[in-house]
Amino acid sequence: MSDITILPSTLEGVVTIPSSKSVAHRLILASVLSGACVQINGNLNSKDIIATLECAKGLGATITKLTNGAMLDATNMRPTTHNFDVNESGSTMRFLLPLLPIFLDEFTLCGRGRIGERPIGALRVTMERAGVSVGKDFLPLAVKGKYNTNHFSINPQESSQYITGMLLTLYALGGGSLKVDGVITSKGYIDITIGVLERFGAKVECENNTYTLTIQNKTIPTQIDVDADWSSACFHVVAGVLGGRVELKGLNYPDHQPDSIILSVIKQMGGKVYFKDGVLVAEKSKLNAVDFDADGSPDIVPILAVACANASGVSTITGTRRLRIKESDRVQAVCDMLSSFGVKTESGENYIKIWGTDTITGGVVDSKNDHRIAMSGAVMGSVASGVTTIKGIECISKSYPDFIKDFISVGGIVNEL
Repeated sequence: MSDITILPSTLEGVVTIPSSKSVAHRLILASVLSGACVQINGNLNSKDIIATLECAKGLGATITKLTNGAMLDATNMRPTTHNFDVNESGSTMRFLLPLLPIFLDEFTLCGRGRIGERPIGALRVTMERAGVSVGKDFLPLAVKGKYNTNHFSINPQESSQYITGMLLTLYALGGGSLKVDGVITSKGYIDITIGVLERFGAKVECENNTYTLTIQNKTIPTQIDVDADWSSACFHVVAGVLGGRVELKGLNYPDHQPDSIILSVIKQMGGKVYFKDGVLVAEKSKLNAVDFDADGSPDIVPILAVACANASGVSTITGTRRLRIKESDRVQAVCDMLSSFGVKTESGENYIKIWGTDTITGGVVDSKNDHRIAMSGAVMGSVASGVTTIKGIECISKSYPDFIKDFISVGGIVNEL
């Protein structure tokens, strides 16, 4: 793994935010399922998105890479393999698994890294009730059978991605219903899914926790733009309020992306963040502690923790239970990262407590192969009093390959080891 050092610096400048990984996954699969030829415009170079594109090829779609995007042709689609590799992408795994039985009587699904520890038990139960044998709750899987119904039920448990996977399945089946047993978490991500499917001719209604999908028309867009990514923007928002003045171009607001909540949270902490002529501006600010429930937007926790470490007072982030099963045990990884900078933390089953300080020392951050820990550590390093080392920085290619390039463009000082 490659390592870098970060030196203290003032971060000022303009960043064009890359395309949303969450939106891109859904657009790629909806394009394939539509049976049409669709041009998707945006950055499609992260490892997770490449995993979804490769699986789309396996389903038989022809994919032509463009300068800024890709052309997906699914007009004569037939699967070319029975073996699908999701790499380390949890989204690809949970979206693809329930879709594949529509196209194949049997297939294998595998991945790498911690993907084999990330659960899919709720999908297994749902699929087996409908006639498909999955066998176990973790990758690798050998799956057999076809659906005997288009009416499903699921308990979303750990992830809203289960619901997205099943809504995509309903679209591929030409319609049907999904009854959700239990609490729906991270509803913003489901709203993204519904928005994408409606652009591809579906109508999705939800009543009494039951989603019903029908196909209204087959008017498929010939090209479509991927929205800018609020998950990526979060790192630059916090960098701006801690270290100078950063302008972020390309973002929509309001937005269904759950991580857009970073704007209101940072404002609540006293941060100067505002839109000017369509550009989001984040200015150096004195921050105060915050209490925040991250259950609906868990991905912002690492970078929000950096803001809390630099705030006055003690912050508490709750709703962190699901972070234990991300690319790392992200609760432990966040606490380890902050501790390396001399910040006091405490964590439990469903919370992280952070004591803010104005004395941030240089630290050694083990990314634990987690892209959000690596990028958060870099932002923290820019306001530390000494040299910071980030171990395994290449993991950022999972979601934001150009992060270091953009970080340097606004004044970040980075040296390779």
